[in-house]
This record gives sequence, C-alpha cells and structure tokens, in this order.
Amino acid sequence: MPVETVTVQMSRSTAQTNWGFRLQGGKEHGQLLTIGRVKGGLADRAGLKEGDKVVEISNRNAESFIHNEAQQSILNSGNHLKLVVNSRKASSISYFYGFAEAYVI
Repeated sequence: MPVETVTVQMSRSTAQTNWGFRLQGGKEHGQLLTIGRVKGGLADRAGLKEGDKVVEISNRNAESFIHNEAQQSILNSGNHLKLVVNSRKASSISYFYGFAEAYVI
C-alpha cells in the first residue's frame, strides 16, 4: 500500500483551542508516534488522518521521541504547529488500539 509523506501546518488563535487529534505510541512503547482519533477540528480540516505516522514535529525528527517528548514539542510549538507524517490512503488505514498512553492535544 503506497505511503506518502505529507507536511501539515496548522495555526490556532489561542492556546485554549486544541489541535484536534490524539497522539499515540512513542519509543518507550516500541512504536512510532501515530495520529489517533481525528474528528472535526483543526487536525481534520488540515488533512491529518487516523493512523498517520509522525516523522517530524516542528522541524524536529520525532521518530525516536518518547511520548512525553513529542507532547512537549507540540506544546512548545505555540499556536503554529508543523507536522510531517507518513500517510496511507484512507481506504488502507489500520486502526490502532491498546496504546499505553493517548492524550488529546
């Protein structure tokens, strides 16, 4: 199944507005960071999809991030967030369950 690398840039007016996605996985779980639930909201409108693998967060390689490091990098991005993700076509996305940590960002 083809995978494409996609750059997603989002902006919000205030830090009280969440980005609209759930971040799952991390190095401590032996998994790449993955985009979880995306419904409505900024992330959905920007094109993030459930199952996207996070490659970069705000120009930092995220492939070896532990979950908290990724979460902190997102928080430190302020109101402008740039993610680079490896994304599959919507019809071939697998859903991931059972991650030890998942937070709505």
